[in-house]
Amino acid sequence: MHQWTLKAQSDHFLSRIDTRVRLFCAVFAIVLAISQSGMIFPAVLFIVSSAAIFAIGIRVRQYFLRLAEPLIIGLTVIVIKSLAGNEALATWQVGTWQFTIFQDGMLAGCALALRIAASVSVLLLLAFSCSFTDLLTALSWYRVPRGLVEILLFAHRSLAALHEEASTMYHAQRNRLGYTSARHGFRSFGILAGTLILRAFDQSQATALAMMQRGYNGHLPVADCRRLCACDFCSAIFFLAGMGALWMMTSGI
Repeated sequence: MHQWTLKAQSDHFLSRIDTRVRLFCAVFAIVLAISQSGMIFPAVLFIVSSAAIFAIGIRVRQYFLRLAEPLIIGLTVIVIKSLAGNEALATWQVGTWQFTIFQDGMLAGCALALRIAASVSVLLLLAFSCSFTDLLTALSWYRVPRGLVEILLFAHRSLAALHEEASTMYHAQRNRLGYTSARHGFRSFGILAGTLILRAFDQSQATALAMMQRGYNGHLPVADCRRLCACDFCSAIFFLAGMGALWMMTSGI
C-alpha cells in the first residue's frame, strides 16, 4: 500500500528514546507553548522542532507542505487580530471603507500564530519520528480509552486506502486531460470528491465485514510495551527541566 504518511530514517537520534517518553514530552512542550503569553518561547520551540525534523531526514519541502495549512491559519489570525486594538499603526482609505491596522492587535496575532506553528511542529516531529502503531501502543499504555485507540486505528487504515484511491483517480484524470482548464479542473475535482465519498462507505462496509469474518469481538489486541529503562527517565527529566527553565526565563519568572 502507498504510504500517505512520511517516516524518518530508522536510525535517527530520537529512535533511542521510547515512544511513551516522546509522547509525554511532546504534550508537555505543547502545554508550555500554549500557556506562554510572549513570543520568545514558541519561536524557540518552533526553531528547535524544525531543526530536529530536518536532522532525522525529513526534507524541507515535505515538512513545509504539511505545515502550510497551520501557517495559513496563523496568517489569518494575524490579519483578524490586526483589525482590532487600541494603538493604531496605519490607516487606509479605500472608497467609503476605512481600514486601520493596530499594533497591539498585530502583536497579539503574531503570538497566537507562533503558538500554532510551535504546537504543530512538535506534533509533526512526533509523527515523523515514530510509527503510527508505536504511537497507538503508547496511548494504550497511558490508559487512553480503548474505543478511541481503535477509532484512530480504523481512521488511519481508511485514510491510507482512500489516499491511494484518490491518487490513482487523480492521475487517471490527468492522463485524460481532466485538468486542462479551470472549468475542467473544477468538474474533475467534483467527480473525484463525490467518488471518494462513495468509496469511503464501501471501504467501511468491507472493513467491517472482514473484521467480523476474522473473529472481531469489539476489542483489538495491542502490543505490549517494554519496561522503561533509566535512559528513558533521564531523557524525560532532562527535557522537562530544560523546557521548564526556558519557559520561566522567557516568561520573566
